[in-house]
Amino acid sequence: MEGVAVVPCTRAGNRPGKTVARAEGGFSYDSSRFKLIDLPGTYTLLSNSPNEEITRTFLLFGQPDVTIVVVDATRLESNLNLVLQVLKITPSAVVALDLIDEAERRGISVDDRKLSRELGVPIVPI
Repeated sequence: MEGVAVVPCTRAGNRPGKTVARAEGGFSYDSSRFKLIDLPGTYTLLSNSPNEEITRTFLLFGQPDVTIVVVDATRLESNLNLVLQVLKITPSAVVALDLIDEAERRGISVDDRKLSRELGVPIVPI
């Protein structure tokens, strides 16, 4: 079974659509089984809040096969801090560039191919 960690680059909040604890789910695709672990959102792995500690501990010791870091394309510069911290722990990462449509509406252009080359990981605009 492949393990995939999903790390949103946001502050966790106790409201619908926000992960405040680790949540798990699984699925099968093309005769392979996958386990997804949705972790609480964070801007850094160096913080001391309980939700951020859950994320940091899982990334350090949970040994995910791949980590998907979900970043906000409208705030990419501030979100790259978390991406770089995750990449220090594991080279098996994918950056999901969320809100790309909102960034474009605001006149923000992101060269995802160049960013992918610079970071050395796949970038997926969503």
